[in-house]
Amino acid sequence: MAVAMAAPAAFACLLLLFPRSLEATMLTDAIATGKPLSMKRCLAQTPQELNLKVLPKECHEDIQQFYCQRVRDVASKRYSERLRGDCQQSAESQDPQMKPQAYAPAKIGYVIMGHRFPQNVKRLVSRLFEPGSTAFAIHVDEKSPSMYDDLRHWREVERLESVVQVFSEFNVVRGGPNMLKAELQGIRLLLNATVRWDFCILLSEQDYPLRANSVLAEYLWVHRGTSFVSVDEGECERDVSYQCGDRVVSLSGGAQYPKVPGMRYGSGSQWFVVTWDFAEAVANDTGKPSTVVGAIFRDLTTVKQPDESFFQAVVLNTRFCALYSDYTLVWTDKDSMREVRSDTSEYNILSPGVLSSLTDYFKLEEVRKQSLWAFFAR
Repeated sequence: MAVAMAAPAAFACLLLLFPRSLEATMLTDAIATGKPLSMKRCLAQTPQELNLKVLPKECHEDIQQFYCQRVRDVASKRYSERLRGDCQQSAESQDPQMKPQAYAPAKIGYVIMGHRFPQNVKRLVSRLFEPGSTAFAIHVDEKSPSMYDDLRHWREVERLESVVQVFSEFNVVRGGPNMLKAELQGIRLLLNATVRWDFCILLSEQDYPLRANSVLAEYLWVHRGTSFVSVDEGECERDVSYQCGDRVVSLSGGAQYPKVPGMRYGSGSQWFVVTWDFAEAVANDTGKPSTVVGAIFRDLTTVKQPDESFFQAVVLNTRFCALYSDYTLVWTDKDSMREVRSDTSEYNILSPGVLSSLTDYFKLEEVRKQSLWAFFAR
């Protein structure tokens, strides 16, 4: 999915935190001048500046702290000192010497994002499961407890407890940070799975394989050591966002939050295929702000849609910059892309339609023949 423009007024007014008559905010002033207010003064003024009535009372204290920390961070070392990335694209790393290696099909760990359709997840796992070669971590949105119970029961009935982990830890709302957090937790669970996989693949409950898992395993063996992350390097929207329960709201007042100096930014599809080494580095360092990955995580989880920029930034700023291919293995029908609106988020999402008609069937057959890189479709 990709972020579209901000929601129309009919939707945005529901969640707009700033009064419409307010031309400047403490955050926009700090961004413009580089001289933020003290934390004490900021906290004293937030009740007048933020329209807290649109959010539950239990969020009021947290959002004020979050907002004022963003105001203070504008002048912090985090946004004044250069990020020292460790991307080294030497000629040797870009064109490594091929060494003979015995064939061994790649083992795969799958992170699957579930929201509403347990039967889709069961079908997907059944199609992909290869004993001893696959492992699964399925995150179920907190808003779907019945789906979580269903999948837990199914896992027991099918005796898949050793290879399928089902967890429900995050309330996922488009544009917010919890999609990324759920993905990262899925990776952490897979790193402790009984199967020592070679690649981790992110899928949704609405994805389905276009080819046999054995074909995918062979393809990944040929590309061993390479991650697949779609990266469009350049400008990214820097809209500060905050999630409270089922709602994601913008706090930027139209201003673009500063970037970390020296950090390369990018955006792209959230769907990725990463190596064990890549996944391990991400899982180990996201909670360590002093590391490159930790600094990226801390920065991007304060702005909108980090699930479509985090892995891209990791690729661009770490040693994995020379160990990736700029595409994903998921085919999307661009002709069916549409803007999806929500009553719970200020951000609209560009999302592909679900393929279901006879015309779609013939389209997929053509994709199988012509796009040898495509292994999944929605």
